[in-house]
Amino acid sequence: MPVSHGIDPYGEGSYRVQLIGAQVDDGKLERICNILQYTTFSSQENYVRYNSGIEGVHFKWAGEPYKSNMIKTAVADLAEEYRGQLKVFSLFYTPSTVQQQIDNALKDGYWWFMPFMHYNGLFEKYALNPEKHLSEAYMGRELYAEYVDANATANQELNPIIADFKSRALSGQIANLNTEWSEYIDQLYANGLQKMVDDFYNNPSFVKYDPGEKFTMKD
Repeated sequence: MPVSHGIDPYGEGSYRVQLIGAQVDDGKLERICNILQYTTFSSQENYVRYNSGIEGVHFKWAGEPYKSNMIKTAVADLAEEYRGQLKVFSLFYTPSTVQQQIDNALKDGYWWFMPFMHYNGLFEKYALNPEKHLSEAYMGRELYAEYVDANATANQELNPIIADFKSRALSGQIANLNTEWSEYIDQLYANGLQKMVDDFYNNPSFVKYDPGEKFTMKD
């Protein structure tokens, strides 16, 4: 079954990255990184402690620690001094669990889809990476803004053509799909798609997509 991955880490300004403003000087930034390193990256124990609370107070393990489910204590059952925000300093970041999943599979035989794919390098082998990806990260802010405006205009011509072909295809009104498919594609290019390709896809400022360490990075 195909698996969808968000290939743009910036998400066009959505939740995937944490932005730190220019007003944060180098000293403050170093302090932020030090705290984040301690509370999030230094150990699994610290990550749980500063994101889920104190074992035996805020939660207990259903079985073996860090492998079994975490059973949370209801807020009403907590003493007053233990209530409140448990995520002390996480910046909403969740570290990768890939290596932990692989280790559990190798040690305890707990294999499932994700550790199997990562351990055998199957994401690198079978992932379908685009040649280019529509994003500010790959187009630059100005070109991407131009694309958004041009795309809205082009869609006024293209969307009715797309909707008509889809409707006829799903209702069985197409006698020769191969012939009409070619005509359909030609119609799209003639009604604005070719200009979009020339102005944006083939623009040298629109660099090729690079997956980097997306599929190989374990932690």
